[in-house]
Formats: sequence, C-alpha cells, structure tokens
Amino acid sequence: TVHVFPDGERIATGVSAGIDAANRSVTIYNVSDGALLHTLLHGSLPTALLELSPCGRTLASVAGGALAVWDAASGRLEHALDADATGLVSAVAVSEGGDLIVASTVL
Repeated sequence: TVHVFPDGERIATGVSAGIDAANRSVTIYNVSDGALLHTLLHGSLPTALLELSPCGRTLASVAGGALAVWDAASGRLEHALDADATGLVSAVAVSEGGDLIVASTVL
C-alpha cells in the first residue's frame, strides 16, 4: 500500500509480505530525495492495511488485525488497539482532520 501526502512531499508505504522487520513496517519517505523519514513498527506481522487522513496529519495501520494510529509528522504512535481485545481489524478509515478513526472488526 502506498499513500502520497497532500503536500506531495512525502509518501507512506506499508508492506504486506515478509517476516523481517523491514517487511512488516510502515515507512515514510521524502519524495524529493528518497530519504527515509520514519519507520513505524507495531506488532510482529506484516502491515495489511494503511490509511492516511486527507489532511496528512494521521496515519492508521493494521498488522495482524491490530490497529495502530500514528502522528504522521513525528512518527509517534498515538494509539493502539490489540486484536485480542477488539477482534481482527479488517477495514479502517480516517476522517478529514485525522481526529476520527473508524475500524471494522471480525470477531
């Protein structure tokens, strides 16, 4: 999964294959020079879903059915929901301002 930030200056990628850390993380790159800005790792499984808020402020990722919500500018993990507590997250959407995350689960 790849998302281009609204400013066109960064991209976020989520890899859905592999078992090593590089293949289960979310990465944010600078478009102009390809520099890696952030590596976001949550859980031990590959990233299955990745959603960026339309404003580019919030990034949501799902790995192993667990949801993680990130500050896209700093790469800081803001919230996490464990799949054991919520069921497996199968879809996620982020509101315009990035302040509302909606996820559907499979119990």
